[in-house]
Amino acid sequence: PSEAEIKSRIEKDTARNEYPTRKESVEFHGVKVLPPEQSDDLGMEGMPAGKKTTYYPVSIQYTYVANYSDGSVKRTEWDGLYRFWRGLDGQWAYNSIKETYK
Repeated sequence: PSEAEIKSRIEKDTARNEYPTRKESVEFHGVKVLPPEQSDDLGMEGMPAGKKTTYYPVSIQYTYVANYSDGSVKRTEWDGLYRFWRGLDGQWAYNSIKETYK
């Protein structure tokens, strides 16, 4: 996946803006796509079972920012390693290998 595709997918899933009293955003600090790997034929979390799937480990550092209507702001720093692969629908899917936040 390209850096733009990765950022788009993370933003879509993280900054959903579901509540009228909170505006969410993501500030990226680093995205690094590592060499591709193969899943086993049992499938890995979220990957199709019964076939090998090529996935890309991706290291991502970002800040989740929530701006509340009362003027308060919450910032959470994320550092994670994720697997990205093409789902059966052809879209990029991902899951977490390891995440830390503060």
